This record gives sequence, C-alpha cells and structure tokens, in this order.
Amino acid sequence: MALVQITLLILVGRAASLWIPVAGTAPSPPRSGAVAAYDEKRGRLLLFGGYAEGAGGARDVVNDLWIFEDGAWRCAQPA
Repeated sequence: MALVQITLLILVGRAASLWIPVAGTAPSPPRSGAVAAYDEKRGRLLLFGGYAEGAGGARDVVNDLWIFEDGAWRCAQPA
C-alpha cells in the first residue's frame, strides 16, 4: 500500500457537481490507511490514524487526529 501526503483538498458541493480546491498545508508525514470524516456541524474535516513509514521502511501505526478547519491543518492535542 502506498503512503500518501495530503497536499490538495477538494470540497464537493452537495447541491451541484462543484469541485472547489482548498489551500492548506499537509497535515502530517505521508501515511496510508487513515480514516477521514466530515464534521458537518462544525464545518471541518477530521483525519485519524493510519500507517507512516518508519525506520528501514517499516510501517508504524500512527494514532493521531488532525483537523482541517478555516483553511489550515492542526493536530488535536489529547485532553
């Protein structure tokens, strides 16, 4: 499975076939197997976990939560 880094985020409008590029910074090192969900109430995208490339090409599990909000990514800090 290839590792990918999010460098372009495109939002799709529900009412029409409208693709809107959204500028932002990459959230983390490249990863695979992450899960994303859109928080409609707060208008933000959540990206959780997956695998990152570790030393010697090993796949390390990442257990982090990134939030794309107001045009920027930030890592959510545990409470």
